[in-house]
Amino acid sequence: MIIFLFIVIIGLGAAWRYLLLIRKNGMIRSLPLPNMYLPLPVKHYLRFVIQFIANRRKMLFLGIKLFDCLLIFGMLLYRTKEESDLSMFLLFYSFGLLGHGILIYKIRHMEEFHLAFYRGLPVSLSSRLIQYAVLYLIIIIPEIILIVLMTPLHLNNLHALTLIFFGWGILLVLHSLLVIRLFHPLTYLKIITGIYLLIFIAVLTGLTVPFTLCLFLVSVYLFFQHYYQFETAEGELQ
Repeated sequence: MIIFLFIVIIGLGAAWRYLLLIRKNGMIRSLPLPNMYLPLPVKHYLRFVIQFIANRRKMLFLGIKLFDCLLIFGMLLYRTKEESDLSMFLLFYSFGLLGHGILIYKIRHMEEFHLAFYRGLPVSLSSRLIQYAVLYLIIIIPEIILIVLMTPLHLNNLHALTLIFFGWGILLVLHSLLVIRLFHPLTYLKIITGIYLLIFIAVLTGLTVPFTLCLFLVSVYLFFQHYYQFETAEGELQ
């Protein structure tokens, strides 16, 4: 019933908006969301990126978070902490996390075409990596809060920590892949599909914890190996 009502609301809402566009010759204005300002220092790198999300990609961010958090809540609502198998939940959870690839792609695109000067600043690779790690930790705060709230009633502490680090590691890998090259969006989507297949294999074979560790190791390796060898995708500058 919920799914049926959702489809009906989406259909009617789209038809209503389309009708307005026809009647007003396409001249309708969307309600602007308020811009957000952060208490970080003006020259702090994280401020630029988070400000970009808050002011230019807020709807994308909210849509991804709404989907991901509803997915987590729905999957954990009737689960008890005594259940030891997280396989099915992890497969759905990773699907929501990989959806962040769209946002991460937008962030990397903005960095390379509007914050390209940062690559030439005298900042160590370790400091750069830490800043990116903090950025993606901030981005998954909604999921972390929800997981903490579902613990210990629906999750034990070990499972909760696994989910948090698993999600954090996936976001770092998605970012580190774009440090190699700003792939064409379709190519990046294919890579994300391949990552999901690896997650599928790791989850079904019970190797979630080693796989999570590998996510962090691969992220660090890709970042240190390719940060200063970065290339834009072919045709990206046209």
